[in-house]
Amino acid sequence: MKYLLLFSVFLLTGCIHQTTNNIPPKENFPQMVQNFKLMNITPYNEQATDIGIAYNHISRPIALTVYRYPAAKVYSFGSPSNVINEAKKRIFQDGYTRNIKTILTHHLHSKLIKEEDYSIVQNGVTYQGKRALFTYEEIFAGIKKRLKSTLYLFMVNDRFYKYRITYPLQMHADKETEEFIQTFPIK
Repeated sequence: MKYLLLFSVFLLTGCIHQTTNNIPPKENFPQMVQNFKLMNITPYNEQATDIGIAYNHISRPIALTVYRYPAAKVYSFGSPSNVINEAKKRIFQDGYTRNIKTILTHHLHSKLIKEEDYSIVQNGVTYQGKRALFTYEEIFAGIKKRLKSTLYLFMVNDRFYKYRITYPLQMHADKETEEFIQTFPIK
């Protein structure tokens, strides 16, 4: 019985290990982006189409995670392009609104400070998105403190790219985070 239990625990551990490291071999994320070091890649589904890519600044307390996940697909049977474009805009706006609500609901004393349109240019391609700035109180690097957190959201083809960047409220880190966002490859 003891060996059966041990074998069962081994099997369960193996299954968990396989699902948390199921990144397709073709996925290569940079080990360093500007001064941010890759810390972890977390798949949230078996196909690894929904993933989180965590980076930390090498010398400053800045946590940054890029989430890449599927957007709802738009199916068209002869619809004009303006109808398709409006449907895509609605999918993006719904995703953005859902992210705002999630942050405000899950973080103590959170406040939405600012929202704005935001774009990045990579390899001559402009990606339109949105940016929202929050403040809230939470344990960060082992200490409860007031934090600044920024959400960036882009929809590229059938994928969302969400950036969450968090650091102490008194710190100025806009330059570092802007450089990361402008550099991290959207594929």
